[in-house]
Amino acid sequence: MRVQWSPELQDEAVDELDAERESTRHQAQQGAEGGAPIAGQVSSLPQNPQANNTAASVVEEISSFPRNTQTNITEFCHRPPSTKKVEKIDKQVLKMIAKGHHALRIVEEPEFKKLLEMVSHCPGYKLPSRKTLSTNLMAEAYNELLEKIKIRIKGAAAVCLTTDGWQSRTTSSFIAITAHFINDSAELESYLLGCDEFVDSHTASNLYNFIRTTCEDFNISNKVTAIVSDNAANIKAAIRLGGWRGISCFAHSLHLIVMDGMKTIDETLSKVKKVVEHFRRSPSALKKLLEIQKQMGLPEVKLKQDVPTRWNSSYLMLERVIHLKDALIATYSILHLNMPLSVSDWEIIEEAMPCLLPFYQITQELFRSFWLIQNQKTK
Repeated sequence: MRVQWSPELQDEAVDELDAERESTRHQAQQGAEGGAPIAGQVSSLPQNPQANNTAASVVEEISSFPRNTQTNITEFCHRPPSTKKVEKIDKQVLKMIAKGHHALRIVEEPEFKKLLEMVSHCPGYKLPSRKTLSTNLMAEAYNELLEKIKIRIKGAAAVCLTTDGWQSRTTSSFIAITAHFINDSAELESYLLGCDEFVDSHTASNLYNFIRTTCEDFNISNKVTAIVSDNAANIKAAIRLGGWRGISCFAHSLHLIVMDGMKTIDETLSKVKKVVEHFRRSPSALKKLLEIQKQMGLPEVKLKQDVPTRWNSSYLMLERVIHLKDALIATYSILHLNMPLSVSDWEIIEEAMPCLLPFYQITQELFRSFWLIQNQKTK
């Protein structure tokens, strides 16, 4: 078995050889002075050839080992990464920004740069600038992904589309369209084909042109089997113009049913919204409400405001008001304010909650199933 060379092993062997030679020389001198060798001692160097040869052979073997195997300190110096590696890291940064919904300015944040420097195995890498991300890398990633989607969707035998429009807080209108199909492995695939600002009027003709153009861009005009949309008259008319089969969104239909039913308690709902608005506008009233909750041993929570386009928010608003009923009544009393909700209003809310609960649970299950499918596809 060959011994692996190391500087420590060499020094150890040389020291052992020197000690052996010194001992042999000392014994030879004693034998010469005494005239005869002492039993068990070596009178001269040649009289113990085995020990001498063993040490010498170790030194000879070690001397034959390569001496330049030790890592040079210059190898630890930072070297610039290869172009291929830089491109790979740039794409990962862009993916992180896109999937995490981060702002482009994240690449300018000192702590983010510091984090990358600490964990990166490539210290020479430099983050792309925000301008480079927006003008170069994003365009390259978009075109690359677009080609991949076109290849994937080309192999689909049938495609179902979903579309919806909405308005941003700045009153800009957007419309999106997504394609869904079953691949050869019997797996659901979904791809966003477009999400554009819609500056034209939302007529059936304009919406039809948007859908038709998108289908032509992805060569799926003859593959669309159905289009799922909300129940708005303009989008349903646009689908009929294209001769496509239209399917109403179940969640939106459920929303319309519940909103229609809640019209019977509109007066009470208006009073509840008035209570919520009061505590949103008055910091002192909100502070007093939180103090009352603490005195009553309740978790300190705020009231929830509903959103007109999401009936679930109305249910959550009523649920929170019922939960804080005693705290609200006490707060209004301490502040010497008139409570908008009467005894009959509280009874209406309490009776409505069990009726609304099943619809809320169904809606939550729909969203849960949607996110489960999305998470499975992104893994």
